[in-house]
Amino acid sequence: MKNKITEILKGTERKGIDNVIEFLYDSDYFSAPASTKFHGAEVGGLAKHSYNVMRIMKKLNENIQESYPNDSIEIVGLLHDICKVNIYKPNLLKSGELSKAAPYKKEDPFPIGHGEKSVIMLLDIGLELLKDEMLAIRYHMNMFDEGGYRFASYWNPLSILTFNADYFVTTFLDSQFKK
Repeated sequence: MKNKITEILKGTERKGIDNVIEFLYDSDYFSAPASTKFHGAEVGGLAKHSYNVMRIMKKLNENIQESYPNDSIEIVGLLHDICKVNIYKPNLLKSGELSKAAPYKKEDPFPIGHGEKSVIMLLDIGLELLKDEMLAIRYHMNMFDEGGYRFASYWNPLSILTFNADYFVTTFLDSQFKK
């Protein structure tokens, strides 16, 4: 997964992408879970989830009239949840065993918000983001985020594309509902 994601990100040739790759390698992006106890709550869950979101976004993108460039799909899909790096810690019971009910706990020193934190982090790392990409990352939680998603969704179809891919992957590919 690490090599695939690295190759895809390098292929975008976006200004600042090398900084992002270095950041990912220095963080727990490739080993972190995607959540504390719901979807992708396993070692490597975040990278796997992000890769699958990008993959589904590409499939959906093929079917829309005004499709988005590959680099936008790859950047948004792979990096929409970058705010989750370095914040999930193993949830150990008093016995020293990992909790089965909630294997991870969240320790976020900068709890500014999910989507906006990802945008801030990417800009801070030095990645050049297009406005559509910023909006898609910021509002990818759509109806699960109260912060103005209706406006962003109407104005920015990439937000809807991202939300739908994320919701599909969360529900069917990396959750307790998969068979």
